[in-house]
Amino acid sequence: MRSEHLPALDKIERFSRALEVFFILTLVFAIVVPLGLIGYMAITPNSSGESFFLESNSDGGLNFSDDDLREGRLTIADKLLASAFLISAFGCFVFGLCYLVRLMRRFKHHQVFGAQSVRFAKGAAFSYLAAVLVLTICTFIIAVVTGDFHLNGRLFQSFLGLGLAWLFVWIMQIGTDLYVENEMTV
Repeated sequence: MRSEHLPALDKIERFSRALEVFFILTLVFAIVVPLGLIGYMAITPNSSGESFFLESNSDGGLNFSDDDLREGRLTIADKLLASAFLISAFGCFVFGLCYLVRLMRRFKHHQVFGAQSVRFAKGAAFSYLAAVLVLTICTFIIAVVTGDFHLNGRLFQSFLGLGLAWLFVWIMQIGTDLYVENEMTV
């Protein structure tokens, strides 16, 4: 690296250090919250008043009652579906955060442009894509169940964020190619 780039690299290092701490704290939060919510659903009674794991009717099927749903009590199928989407969405989020933590560690060591950095940026972008898809499917299922098909800005914001994430990946790829080219000519 040339000496004229050192002040910029020092700024990147300081900012990456702060982001790494933020991402690690967010990672812990992203693991604890879904487990807490699933634990809460496990101890709350189902529509029949039985524990989470025991509800079934006499023929082995699941109990579905419109009255229970209107009163806010969930059936075991509702809880399992909610748990599956929660685990899927937060799983994608956790994988993305792991990639971002690794990317910030590389930035912290002044390794901004390199194949490994691009790989971590791509991993984070793919994780974000998977999370957006899971949340979009979940939103669609909720809209079908409730009959409320009003679009809100969250879907637009998610796809805008997805576009920005991939733009960052492409910039990283081009920057890496230029860096390698520059190193070869020197």
